[in-house]
Amino acid sequence: MRASYAFQLFGHALLQAFFLYRTKLEKKCGHIRVTEKFFTRMKSLIAVMTSRYAAEALRPDSRQVEVIKEMLDFLKKLGEPCPSREFLSESTAEGLRVTLTSTLELLDYLTKVVGFSYVMTSRLSQDKLENFFGIVRMSSGCNAHPTPQQFLLTVNCLSFYNLARRVTGRNVEEDTISSLLSIEDREESTKQEN
Repeated sequence: MRASYAFQLFGHALLQAFFLYRTKLEKKCGHIRVTEKFFTRMKSLIAVMTSRYAAEALRPDSRQVEVIKEMLDFLKKLGEPCPSREFLSESTAEGLRVTLTSTLELLDYLTKVVGFSYVMTSRLSQDKLENFFGIVRMSSGCNAHPTPQQFLLTVNCLSFYNLARRVTGRNVEEDTISSLLSIEDREESTKQEN
């Protein structure tokens, strides 16, 4: 499911609909309290994982941390009693567990070791990493599965390209960039390494 659809599905409007149409829904479908609780849990998790400013940021020993831990417990309990129903695929559940556990570990590291006060979870994204691997894959031409040597060569070339390309719309002139990078510099650094 796309994230935008999930935000709509687990949004405030659906919870209001549960409240407004509770009697009609319960006549037709039975008790909806469990479904309502699940939707509330997901709405809270989405709010925690998409904090965009300091007031909503993830902090140690906060309610947001409890929401993540409750969801991890829920996922653990969900997998045990009804594996045959496949309410949630194993790979999706495992991915969610990894994401939530990693978020808690990252919060712990950033607050205790690095000294951050909080973490804005909307900034935690693997999109840039996926884009990078996509560029590396495309750089290999028709070979979508490069060998480790090809991968490292492509990464080195991309690193140099990002340093050597002309910076447009900035206050750096071309002469400055060309003076920073030259073949002679590379030859000198190679001699110093040996």
